[in-house]
Amino acid sequence: PLKGAIIRAFYPEPWMRTSCDIDILVHKNDLKKSVEAITEKLAYDCNAIGDHDIVLSSPVGVNVEIHYQLVTPDSKREEIPVFERIWNVAVKADPSHQSQYQMTDEYFYCYHISHLAKHLKRGGCGIRTVLDTWILNHKVEHNPEKRERLLQEAGLANVAKAIEKLSEVWFSGAEADELSVALEEYILKGGVYGSFDNRVAAQKSKKSNKFVYLLSRLFLPYSEMKFKYPKLQKWPILYPFYIVKRMFLLVKKDTKRRAAREVSQTISGNDGKQARISQLFKKLDL
Repeated sequence: PLKGAIIRAFYPEPWMRTSCDIDILVHKNDLKKSVEAITEKLAYDCNAIGDHDIVLSSPVGVNVEIHYQLVTPDSKREEIPVFERIWNVAVKADPSHQSQYQMTDEYFYCYHISHLAKHLKRGGCGIRTVLDTWILNHKVEHNPEKRERLLQEAGLANVAKAIEKLSEVWFSGAEADELSVALEEYILKGGVYGSFDNRVAAQKSKKSNKFVYLLSRLFLPYSEMKFKYPKLQKWPILYPFYIVKRMFLLVKKDTKRRAAREVSQTISGNDGKQARISQLFKKLDL
């Protein structure tokens, strides 16, 4: 089990830590068997195949996300070797449950920060993840040195320190610093799942200019396209065809409206905001 399924046990009452889905990591070798067990025995439907998980939905609307890896295209390259060895360091959760494992504290915390950082890069992480950080530092027995070493190895030490500081400002009355104020503004204006404006500004900050950014959005790389169009995983030669197909989607009303908004935001968006976000990400080492 990942994320909320574990963290809620450390809240005063489990119901205080809500979540919209159930996240489970399975070994890649067991992925097909796991999905078949849930779809065939429990009548779940397969909703989507993503770059790190498969989303399954029950007849009454419960979502289960079967993760087959902890890294995503948003992950830093330093994170890859850290999380690739997750099954070598996982421990049996309970002798009576032969198939259930759990991460060590430092790996769970490092993954928590990694997941939080992913959402920051996509426009925002919501308040709950900051509260989770406070809970994991105040209500969970841990070895700070072990956490710090793993965060350093994964390239996540700076973002961890910034989020930890913000959690102390919000929930322990600590005095804010300049970085805390900037991070607070970004998170609060991003809403629960990150705002569209934040996301565009964050992505623009990584490109050399507006034109390059728009081209990168129009011609998505194969690494992203193969999950939007699963047939590409078997037939990568069809990549140019699906790029053209994606362009034709722009004539659809909803897609056209969304694309027009992104182009408008890119061309005439707040350059001051983009500069602030760029500076924030630099300080967070993202």
